[in-house]
Formats: sequence, structure tokens, C-alpha cells
Amino acid sequence: MANPVPATHSGEPNSQDYIDRHKLNAILYKALTDQNGSHVLRCCRSLPGEGPFAIITIHQDTVLHMACYSKQRDLALRLLELLDSDPILNRRLAETKNDVGNTVLHEVATNNSMIEVAIEILKRAPELLTSRNVLGETPLFWAVRERQNVRSTGWRA
Repeated sequence: MANPVPATHSGEPNSQDYIDRHKLNAILYKALTDQNGSHVLRCCRSLPGEGPFAIITIHQDTVLHMACYSKQRDLALRLLELLDSDPILNRRLAETKNDVGNTVLHEVATNNSMIEVAIEILKRAPELLTSRNVLGETPLFWAVRERQNVRSTGWRA
């Protein structure tokens, strides 16, 4: 299930909002690929109502998805801290999926270096453990498939 178009995005390709949003997405994506965590955090703080859930790829991946996918543990943990100040954003953690239904927990499940992030995500949204993507795969399945140390996370089905 894809996320809805962000409220700050007008949907009209020639509108200034649309252009500004795509510029910001490019800046965020570049900061992520450059592993410039402080810049990513500044950008996320400038997006009220979205923050780490700002969609930045054509596959509906959020900033948090991309930080987790690219194994940026410290950045992912700091992005999760941004949720503490906004209960609505914190609830979005359990609801946000990319276009193939992967949650941020799916993204961290494939690498032992992200165990601390997985634990923090599960503390906030334990229901993600059984969340299925479009292929019916859970994050736990991904971890087992990748032969990760599932026991060390405390994950339980």
C-alpha cells in the first residue's frame, strides 16, 4: 500500500510547491547518500507533520526507510528520536510502508549492525514484527532469510 501524497505537495507538476518539494527531496536524498546525518536531520525538522516520513523516492521510500536501508544506524536512531516530540508521527511508524509494502523494520531486518534500531522500532511499534509486504513477507522472515541473529533482538513471533 503506497503512502498518500504529502500534504505539502500540491500534485501539479508546474506548481511552485511541487518544484520546491522535488528540490527538497533531491537535497534529502543527496544528504542521505553522502551520509550527512546533520543535514538530513535539519531537513526533517523543517517538515512539520512529515519529518522522517517524508517520501523521497519514486518507490515511496521515506527518509527513515532510506536511512535504515543504507545501514546508517546512528542517523536512524536520531530520526526515531524526532518522533518523541510528535505523537502523530510516532503512530505513523506502524503505518508507513513503501510501494512494495516494506516497513522500516523490513529494512533493518537484513543486517546485524542495525539491531539497536530494530529494538527501538519494536519498542515503539511491536505490531511491525508481523507486518507483511506485498509478497506476504514479515520482517522476521527477512531476518531469518538473511541469517541474522534474531535471538539477539529479542524478536518473538
